[in-house]
Amino acid sequence: MLTKLTKSFLFIVIGIIANSCIEKFDPDIDDYDDQLVVHGLITNLDEPYIIRLSKTSPLDEPEFRPYTGATVYVEDDEGNNYAFPEVEPGIYQTNSFTGEVGTSYRLDIVTATGDVYQSDYQELLNSSDIDSVYTVTETRPTEDPYYDEVGLQFYVSTQMISSNQLYYMWQLEETYEFNSDYPLEYTYSGRFTPYPYPLEFFTCWATNQIEDVFLFDASDLSSNELQKVPLQYVNTETRRLSIRYSLMTNQFVINEDTYEFFKSVQEMNSGGDLLYSIQPYQITGNIECLSNPDEKVLGLFWVAGKSSKRIFIDRPENMLFYYEICPVNTQGVPFISNYSPSDWPLYLTYNNVGVLGIVGRSCVDCTQRGGFLAKPDFWIDK
Repeated sequence: MLTKLTKSFLFIVIGIIANSCIEKFDPDIDDYDDQLVVHGLITNLDEPYIIRLSKTSPLDEPEFRPYTGATVYVEDDEGNNYAFPEVEPGIYQTNSFTGEVGTSYRLDIVTATGDVYQSDYQELLNSSDIDSVYTVTETRPTEDPYYDEVGLQFYVSTQMISSNQLYYMWQLEETYEFNSDYPLEYTYSGRFTPYPYPLEFFTCWATNQIEDVFLFDASDLSSNELQKVPLQYVNTETRRLSIRYSLMTNQFVINEDTYEFFKSVQEMNSGGDLLYSIQPYQITGNIECLSNPDEKVLGLFWVAGKSSKRIFIDRPENMLFYYEICPVNTQGVPFISNYSPSDWPLYLTYNNVGVLGIVGRSCVDCTQRGGFLAKPDFWIDK
């Protein structure tokens, strides 16, 4: 539900978020080369705050082009300044303060060439604790009329504690445990060598930022409870639910302007990542160039009450999984000496009836599927 028009659309350089079926908006961007793009966030949590500055890049060659050498600081409505030194190209960070609820903050940027940029003041709203994040088994239709995919739909419920907590955004991070298809039994590099630790690369953990960002306008609710707000859906077509799955839900209480900004970006484009894209936001926000008022500045400086909740989900019972399992080439073993040394090492394992065969590395090494062998510090086993 939109309550007012947002600022005019400019262009898309790369995709940024996906939470709708609206086609991408790809206008001519020739007039917007080297525009400043800003992404900055202040919350009520004791965590590093980062201001990201970059330049726009061509639509057909998206990349992060850092805006370096700027002086960046945040000022509160009591006149306190907090410096954000550049810790790497285009990334300005501070650990010197924690945002306070009820305080308003403004971003100031002075470039190496003397241009001055400034946001308006944004009041930090109180956070609202997440009551619960939970799942419901649901099916979804596919292009095959005889087949519906099955998976878990995640929902969030929360309770508003004040009348100004009307706009919400959720950003998700998933971590999941998964296995390779087989233990690594042998390698071959001119001769068979038993692998000393067959399960060394069998179990991995992978962490991904969920591309979708989820928004909710609670201004018309008759109660102070947000119940069963849909988040992401995870089906059984991948390994994500195959052993154990964890979802970190970050909830932001935002103001109406911030809500409208993200809603506009969401409606403009689909298929990208709002909070972690190479070039975060491609529409004008609340930042202006004081030294050149006609210059368009992209992105947003925003403040938000933030709360988080992590849940763990075991492999769902009574669900079939449909991800592909590697074939084991048992017929190639008698002719293994015919393989070129350029193909070494070859990887071998046993199939389900105990016959030795050749497989690809990703079949016996979970790190080849984007995983890491180290268990995350926060991980809780069954």
